[in-house]
Amino acid sequence: MEEPGPEEEKEEEEARFDFLEWIGPDTSAAVFTFLVHPADLARASAVSRSWRRFVVRNGFSKIQCLRLCPEASNFTRIITKQAIASASESDAEHQHRAYMHLSYALLLDDPQDCIIRCIGASTTDNFPEETIQNTLVPTDWVAMMRPSYWSSAGHFDPAVPECLFYRLRSDLCLVQQINIQPFRAFFQYGDPIYSAKYVRFQMGYPKTPLPSQLLVSHDNEGQLAADDNYIWTYTSPQFPMLQESVLQSFKLPRAVLCIGGVVKIEFLGRVQKQEMDDLYYICISHVQIVGIPLPRELGVDPYKNGVVLKYYPDTRRSGVCHGKCTINEGILVFVAGMSSKIHAQACRRGLVASNPVLACSLLAFYAAAASSPTAAIPPACNLFDEMAHKDAVSYTAMISALVRAGAAHWRQALALYPCMLQAGAPPTQHTFAQLLSACASGRLHRQGTQLHAQLLRWGAGLNLVLKTALLHMYCNCGNMGYAHTVLHSTPQTDVVLWTALITGYARSGDLQSALQMFRSMTRAAVLPNAFTYAALISACSSFRALQPGRQIHARLFKFGLEHDTSVCNALVDLYSKSSSRLLDLLHTFHAVDKPNVVSWTALIAGLACHGRDEETFLAFSQMRLSGVLPNSFTVSTLLKGSSSSLAFLHARKIHGYILKTSFESLDAAVGNSLVDVYVRFARMDDAWAVATTMAFIRDRFTYTSLARGLNQMGLQQRTLEMFVRMFHEDVDIDGFSLASFLSSAASLASIETGKQLHSCSVKLGLSSDISVSNSLIDMYSKCKCMGDARNVFQSIGEPKVVSWNALMSALVSNEYYNEALSAFEDMTLVGAKPDGITFSLMLFACNRSGLVDIGIKYFNSMGNLFGVLPQRSHYTLFLDMLGRSGRLTEAASTIDVIPIQPDLVNVQGSIGILKSL
Repeated sequence: MEEPGPEEEKEEEEARFDFLEWIGPDTSAAVFTFLVHPADLARASAVSRSWRRFVVRNGFSKIQCLRLCPEASNFTRIITKQAIASASESDAEHQHRAYMHLSYALLLDDPQDCIIRCIGASTTDNFPEETIQNTLVPTDWVAMMRPSYWSSAGHFDPAVPECLFYRLRSDLCLVQQINIQPFRAFFQYGDPIYSAKYVRFQMGYPKTPLPSQLLVSHDNEGQLAADDNYIWTYTSPQFPMLQESVLQSFKLPRAVLCIGGVVKIEFLGRVQKQEMDDLYYICISHVQIVGIPLPRELGVDPYKNGVVLKYYPDTRRSGVCHGKCTINEGILVFVAGMSSKIHAQACRRGLVASNPVLACSLLAFYAAAASSPTAAIPPACNLFDEMAHKDAVSYTAMISALVRAGAAHWRQALALYPCMLQAGAPPTQHTFAQLLSACASGRLHRQGTQLHAQLLRWGAGLNLVLKTALLHMYCNCGNMGYAHTVLHSTPQTDVVLWTALITGYARSGDLQSALQMFRSMTRAAVLPNAFTYAALISACSSFRALQPGRQIHARLFKFGLEHDTSVCNALVDLYSKSSSRLLDLLHTFHAVDKPNVVSWTALIAGLACHGRDEETFLAFSQMRLSGVLPNSFTVSTLLKGSSSSLAFLHARKIHGYILKTSFESLDAAVGNSLVDVYVRFARMDDAWAVATTMAFIRDRFTYTSLARGLNQMGLQQRTLEMFVRMFHEDVDIDGFSLASFLSSAASLASIETGKQLHSCSVKLGLSSDISVSNSLIDMYSKCKCMGDARNVFQSIGEPKVVSWNALMSALVSNEYYNEALSAFEDMTLVGAKPDGITFSLMLFACNRSGLVDIGIKYFNSMGNLFGVLPQRSHYTLFLDMLGRSGRLTEAASTIDVIPIQPDLVNVQGSIGILKSL
């Protein structure tokens, strides 16, 4: 086939869809500025030659590289091997190539120990037996069973620092974390650990090249470890060290590019004094610098006031595989609304079927620029069907769009995976991460396990992203055993994984295991971060576990996290739910450096829990004055806390605020909260007016609140009309909402309506719901159908005390007193523990049936046998029973000794009647 001539190339150029001309340079610049992955930049610039020239001329590859790695700003020049570039290429083109290659390299994911050799130590106590070379050996022993460690020289001043210097495998290494194991002197009394209080890291390059083969000697060690020999481009924050002889992981706040391949580890603050000479020492057993050495093609040389980036590609190597990256879903977010126009132009020019790069870019248009994730699906699916050639990138982009669109499309996303395999498109790590996210959100355990097996089959390495996705999926599905397996599947674990496992245990309702995981994490020398503490405190908050929460709060000061916003937000939530002391809540809130909407919402919830209505609305006003805008959760929390008449007036003001501002107003949460507050204050007209404005977002909570209000006003017939309306609007019904409507049928004593609702519960699969079963027992008892009530009770597999109480209440209300007493005996025989309501029913049954001695036995057994403390209502029933049976002496003596004042109006009325006879 002949190659196209200049004229044909010109025609092809004119036929191409020129994005720069169509969109304009300003929008194009905004698009390229916000691309995250170099693959996005490469594919988008490949759509049009003018776009590529625009990218090169404006240095967008450098901008993207600096966003990935700020340390790249140290490069003052770039040297490119001319053999791989045309002589006609400009310096801008050379720079573009170098920064693109560097960006790809920064995204490699194969962490390893990057140390290639030692440079030296600031001091060494006993050279060469205790040299820095020993820190490269991961054991406490070397040949001839001699202890292996580095030891500093001794000092009387514990504040004197010590430093270790290491050379890395490459001039450019992306360092993620540094692992250090202090040495335990097992040959000294007490096994002292010669650790430090803090550690800090510096990275940089030597002012003059280091020898290629360097042996640390007693003469050159101190000389090579002098700060004057190096330029440091990065200095880490201080990390606290544990006083334990375990490999402690110090994860940097972000991955840092070590320019020049030299790392300095600085130990600050000595903690252990040696008894024999009264001097302080620091001893280290093992050091690892974990990161990713960048390829040989990239190197550095010192140059004047900066450093030169050398880019010498190896033409024998295949280079970086661009196909492993997917289009970023934030692409072209600033051109929302232009997707359909560009799509139409591309279709008219026949570019969708012939240009897969353009098609993928358009697919990303729809996925990110639509008004909502769901709105993107129809046009994205149409575009995907039009694509003649689908590869891993297009499949992954479509899967990502479906996952983002929510629960209704998760199975559709999973269904694309076998189609992808049939099309011969190998899945990437990002493909698996998206699919596992859908399985986690939908709790699709079987599909998630199958994907795990596929991962192993394809040989995809379990990097941190995939391990986190797998662990999150297993935790959401309740399979904590597999979650443990994922955590320990590789020797190197990460704080992100430990935090995910702790969160999984908390969500599964196992706080003790969550706390145990935290202890195991610290024993494994993985330092928890702010997210770990926030997750653990949130778990304590969910279980109202105040004491463990306080202990964790105390640990925060040791690590300097007491002012972290996410941690303080969790603490505010803990004290608002669990502490009876309002000061705990206020002190914690004021410790937040910059309160955000979560902080203020937690404070508002806490004040509402303490019944401080006035302060609650004052906090809402202060929140707005501070410039923090409330969200729907803030407003719904504020409305749920309204209980006093004054709070009702404030709630009306909040309603007005919602209608007057640009607040996202009546979403389901805010609307339901407004309906609920109006129902609580018997303002049914206002409640219905709010519900009417929620025409398309009314849900079961809306109707349940309305039903509760109508029931309270005695309008049970209107309540049942709400049930019919729910059916017509196809609103999901749960057990709690159905129980509200059964209560209406019970109040009306309408057996036909009740049976129809019973039939609905069976059809909806809610007949086994405890609240529905208890409501059915109550409904049938009020309709005098005790046979049906007993049948419902017998259909409950293992009735709890609430169901037993419902049955006994039904029997007592229908004057089946002996049967109620028999039910009590059956209840105790099966091991169900009675509560205060149970004994109230028994005392009433004994009173009405004249079984006073049995009633006295039940009353005496409350505390002795069942640990139920008698309340005012129990003493009132007990005294009334004694009075009605004429046992006045016992009643009078009981009044003298009981610790609670009973309701003597009813009791004395009964005793007075008996005395007059």
